Amino acid sequence: MDNCNDLLKRIGIQVKKIRTLRHLTVNQLSEMSAVDEGLIVQLECGELDCDLVTLFHIADTLGVKVKDLMTF
Repeated sequence: MDNCNDLLKRIGIQVKKIRTLRHLTVNQLSEMSAVDEGLIVQLECGELDCDLVTLFHIADTLGVKVKDLMTF
């Protein structure tokens, strides 16, 4: 279970890193991706296990592929 939690935290770190590099707020990412702002916050904190479709929407909005969110 620790490996899963570690993976979720790493994905969240990547999302936040790319979002901030793109100079986007959580609110802007939420509006652009149609993903709930609270969900993005939880994802960035590694507190949420989201589905692949949600990751796709976030990655697409950030201009990256889902695999880039899993590249550490």
